[in-house]
Amino acid sequence: MKPTAIQEARMGGTWELTVEKYTQSHLTEERDRLIAISAVEREIKPMLQCRYLAGHWEKDLVMQLCWDMPHPRGYRPTTYRAPSWSWASVEGKCWYKREYDGSPKVDPPEKLVEVLAAHIELVTEDEMGLVKGGHLDVSGQLSQISPRGEAWQNGGSSPLLIQGLPTNLRMTLDDLEADIEGPVYCMMMVIYPSGMLQGLALQRIVRSNVFQRIGFVTNREQLEARKRVQEEQVLELFGRFETGGIDSERTFVRNDFGRTTIRIV
Repeated sequence: MKPTAIQEARMGGTWELTVEKYTQSHLTEERDRLIAISAVEREIKPMLQCRYLAGHWEKDLVMQLCWDMPHPRGYRPTTYRAPSWSWASVEGKCWYKREYDGSPKVDPPEKLVEVLAAHIELVTEDEMGLVKGGHLDVSGQLSQISPRGEAWQNGGSSPLLIQGLPTNLRMTLDDLEADIEGPVYCMMMVIYPSGMLQGLALQRIVRSNVFQRIGFVTNREQLEARKRVQEEQVLELFGRFETGGIDSERTFVRNDFGRTTIRIV
């Protein structure tokens, strides 16, 4: 029997907790990162009944792409082991910030993107084994971001401008030691009813529509006034919250103007 949407959300949250705990471990070999967690993956797969994609599950993929690297942040090994959008591509503790656990009493986040295609190149026929390549084709709004100051500071965590608009959003780099050269872009993935936004920081490589993840963008540390981001002009880039009446539920109307499809490798 297939799981319900609520069950899938709860299993997705359980998987994310597993990733958080697992990435705190120190493995002898860097390439062991996906192999070591494969026993847990094989137990979960019959329940989720979907494809496994380099540390992520296809049914909850948009949410699971929203991982972050807390302090002390890690680094991206020189030896390839997963696409840049996968937590398995970095060394160090990964974590997730969710405000939704599948409870019917809590409104789920709104997804701002669609994953149109997902492809993984495996070393063997085992989908939970080593990876040698892969990509996602994602449709969403791609915005150029820059620091409010003259340069990126503190691992990229300075407040951001999005298309020239000031925001309370911040970026954290996946690799703290990485040098940021050239334009940086953001594709917002989800927005929560509280106003918390989560997205990927990206840089273009090779061709015009091919990007790699370099970090994570969110306003989670700036939500003292929980509706603050909703009042910012920048939110209009992604959509708006609407309420039909006094007792009506608030809904988010997504702004689909200027959407584009990119490939993330």
